[in-house]
Amino acid sequence: PGPISNPGKAAMEAMLNPQKNNYLYYVTKKDGTGEHYFAETFAKHKENIRRSEANLK
Repeated sequence: PGPISNPGKAAMEAMLNPQKNNYLYYVTKKDGTGEHYFAETFAKHKENIRRSEANLK
């Protein structure tokens, strides 16, 4: 057996030098891109959840 995954250089640099933000919540976009919606407030997070669920339709 070998390693399951090996992060690339960009992932390691992002881990060592994270982007500054005030995000507390995130949810996947569910649109096939693998991207996420981020939010600073719970109200915005709930809106993002609705957006995410709409992408499934």
